Amino acid sequence: MKKFTILVFSMMLAMGVQAQNLLIDEGFSTGFPPEGWSISSQAANWATVASTNAGGTAPEVRLYWSPQFNGETRLVTKTIDMSSTGATMLVLSFRHMLDDFSGNYQVGVAARTKNGPWTTLWSQTVSSSIPAQVKAIQISESEYLNATDLQLSFFFIGPSYNLNNWYIDDVQLVIPADFDLGVNTLSVPTHFTDPTPVKGTITNWGIEEINSFDLHWQINDGPVETHSFSGLSLGPYENINYESTGLMDLEPGTYTLKVTLTNINGETTDDVPANDEFSMPVYVAHQEVQRLPLFESFTSSTCAPCATFNGSFFNNFTQQNADNLALIKYQMNWPNAGDPYYTAEGGTRRGYYGVNVVPFLIMEGKQVTASATAVNSAFQAAKSVPSYMAIEGYHTHDGNNILVEATIMPYADFPNVTIHAVVIEGTTTGNVGNNGETTFKHVMMKMLPNANGSTANLTALEPYTISHNFNMSGTHVEEMSDLKVVIFVQNHSSKEVYQAGTTVGVVSPQVSINMEDGATNVSLEPEIIISFDQPVRHADGSEITPESLPDILHFNETDSDGTGVDFTAIINEEKTEITLQPNEPLSEEQLYFVKVDPVSEYSPFMLLSESQEISFTTLSTVGIDLNTLASVVVYPNPVRDLLQVRFPVEGHTELRILDVRGNLIIEKTGTGSLFRMDVSSLPNGVYFLEVRNADGRMVKKISVVR
Repeated sequence: MKKFTILVFSMMLAMGVQAQNLLIDEGFSTGFPPEGWSISSQAANWATVASTNAGGTAPEVRLYWSPQFNGETRLVTKTIDMSSTGATMLVLSFRHMLDDFSGNYQVGVAARTKNGPWTTLWSQTVSSSIPAQVKAIQISESEYLNATDLQLSFFFIGPSYNLNNWYIDDVQLVIPADFDLGVNTLSVPTHFTDPTPVKGTITNWGIEEINSFDLHWQINDGPVETHSFSGLSLGPYENINYESTGLMDLEPGTYTLKVTLTNINGETTDDVPANDEFSMPVYVAHQEVQRLPLFESFTSSTCAPCATFNGSFFNNFTQQNADNLALIKYQMNWPNAGDPYYTAEGGTRRGYYGVNVVPFLIMEGKQVTASATAVNSAFQAAKSVPSYMAIEGYHTHDGNNILVEATIMPYADFPNVTIHAVVIEGTTTGNVGNNGETTFKHVMMKMLPNANGSTANLTALEPYTISHNFNMSGTHVEEMSDLKVVIFVQNHSSKEVYQAGTTVGVVSPQVSINMEDGATNVSLEPEIIISFDQPVRHADGSEITPESLPDILHFNETDSDGTGVDFTAIINEEKTEITLQPNEPLSEEQLYFVKVDPVSEYSPFMLLSESQEISFTTLSTVGIDLNTLASVVVYPNPVRDLLQVRFPVEGHTELRILDVRGNLIIEKTGTGSLFRMDVSSLPNGVYFLEVRNADGRMVKKISVVR
C-alpha cells in the first residue's frame, strides 16, 4: 500500500471527561513550574522547551543532564483534595520520551499524602532510550482516593551524566467514568493513492468491563461499514486494535472519514458519548512522486563529537547520496565560544526542534541518532515513502543579491503548510574553530523570508510559486557562486516534511562558433555551427524555430551594414545547436560578417547570452583546377569505420578530420590517389573532412553512424 506520513489522531488523553472529573490538566504552556507545582532539588536541570519530543504540542518539560549530579530530583504536582470526590479510581496519564546516553538510572512516578514519604506507582530502570509514548497509571489505593492533600511526582534517581533528556507533556489526573468506551486513535494516512484500510485503537476509558460494541466507519455521506466485536473482557484503560476489512477506495479528492461506536455492552450510549465518534480529513492524491529526504544537522566548529561524526561518516554519506537527499547544516553557538557562523535563524530552528546537544540530526522532521546505522536505516525508510508534491526551483545571483524562483506542484490538497527556502553554501572555511575541522559543508546562510517560513494552502494540481530576492552582503557568505537553495514544505505542528527540493543554479548561456574570428581561406560553401552550453530560447521567452532564426542571425558581406547573404539555418531538437549555410557559394576573397543576437536560458530569470560575432575571408580559387577537386570521391558517407578518399590523379595530399567546433581529430598525409582513414574511434556525429593538395583546399561534411 502506498501511503504518506501516518498521522495518528489522538483525542484528549482522558477522552471526553467532564471538567469536574479532570483534576490535573497540564500542558506547561502558562509558565514553569506551573502554579502550585514545585521542584525538589536540582531545579536548574528542569525547564520547558519549545519542542514536541514526547508526542504532544510545544512546549513540553525537559529534564536535562546538566548541571551534572548524582542523586534524586522530582517534579512535584500541586496538591489535590480528594476527600469529597467519591472516586473509586484515579488514572494518571502523561506523554514522555527519554533520550538515553548510557543507562543505569531510574525514572518513575510516585505519590504521597501529608508531605510524607514517596511511594512509587511506576518506575523503570533505564538501559536504552524510550520512544515517545502515552503512559497511563491506575490509582486505586484508598489512602490516595480519600486524601485531602494528594501529590504526585515525576522522579529521576541516579547519575545525570548517563541521561541526555527526559521529556514530559500533557499530564492529566482524571476520575474515570464508570462506563466509557472511546475512539483513542485513527492510524490512517492523511494522504494516499491506493485503496487503504481504516485502522485505529479503541480504549476502555471507564471502570466497567467492556464485553461488546459495534464500530462503524463512513466516508462523507457514503455507505457505512460496520464491524461487531463481542466476547471481550476489556478492563479499565485496556485497548483493542482494529483494521477494517473494507478499503477506502476513492477517486482523487478531499474527504472526511468518520468512525463511530454504538451498542456498547448492548446499551444505547455510555457515560461519555463525546468520545464515541471521531472524524478526520483524508486526501487522495492524483499521483505520487519520489521523495527527496531532508536532513537538518545541528553542529558546530567548536564541537569535537561533531568533527568525529562528520569526518568518520556523515560527510562521505551525504556526498555519496548527493542526488538523493537535501541537507541543511545549522552552525550552533556552543560549546565554548561557539561557531562564528551561528545565526539567530539557526537558533530559531534549534528551539523549534528542542535541540540541546550537538551533533543533533533531524530527518524529515524527526530526530535520528547521529550514527551510521541509524542514519542509513532512516534514509532508506524515507526514500521508500512516496511524496504527493513536486518541487522545482532555480537560483541565480546578481552581485550580492540571490534571486530564487520555485514552483510547488501539489497532487493533493495540503492545507496550512509552511514553506521554507534556505540558502546554503556548499563549502565554507571561514568558520574554523577548535575541533579540527577545516572545511564545512551545506552551511545555512539565510532562511527566506525568515526562520518561520511562509504559510500557504496548497490546492491539488494548482502550481504554487515562491519568489525571493535577498542581499547576502550582511551574511557569512564566502562565495556567491557556491550558494544553492533548499526548498521544503512542512507541517508546522507535527513537524512532518511533505517534500524537499534543491534549486538549480542558473547562468547566462555561453555561445561558441566553429570558426575562429578572422579566419581565412574559408570554403565558399561553409557550414557554420553555433553551439550553446544549455538549451536556449528567444530573449522574449518564445521558442526558437527554423522560421524565427533570421530574427537572431545576421550574415553580411564586409560588416554588419553590408549586403545581406541569403542563408538557410536550422536548430536541433535540444535547442543547443544552430547550423547556418549560405544558399549560394560565397564570393572569392570576400570578407563576411556573422552575428548571433542574445538568447535566453529556460529558467524564470531569462538570463541572456552576450551577442557573438565573427568575421572571415573566403579562399581564392585563382589557379585552382576546380574540376580536379570536384572529382574527389569520399565514400561511404555516412561512414561506419573506414573512410576512403579517391583522387583522379596521384599527388601529395593532406587530409584532416575536424569536429563541428573546428578541433582537429584525425590527420593523415601521403602521396597517392587512394587514402583510407580509420574513424572507428569517433562517436556518432557530424564531422568535416578537409582536403589540401597542390590544386587547393576542399571541405566536405561527413557523418559517422553506427
